[in-house]
Amino acid sequence: MNTNVKNELLNRLFEAKGEPVSGQEFADEYGLSRTAIWKYIKEFEEEGYEITSIRKKGYALISSPDR
Repeated sequence: MNTNVKNELLNRLFEAKGEPVSGQEFADEYGLSRTAIWKYIKEFEEEGYEITSIRKKGYALISSPDR
């Protein structure tokens, strides 16, 4: 997976401060599929981030691991 895209997605989630970030818009911007965005979200969850999916709105960061 592209680390730069992954970092940009994580930054957007942080900047949104709990508001949903559209996976489709992000995918379109970077020429990715929604499945690729979903895989990044799953990686974040494995790393300890709590992210919720809001139907028809996007992904929202709930909490991040203490690091």
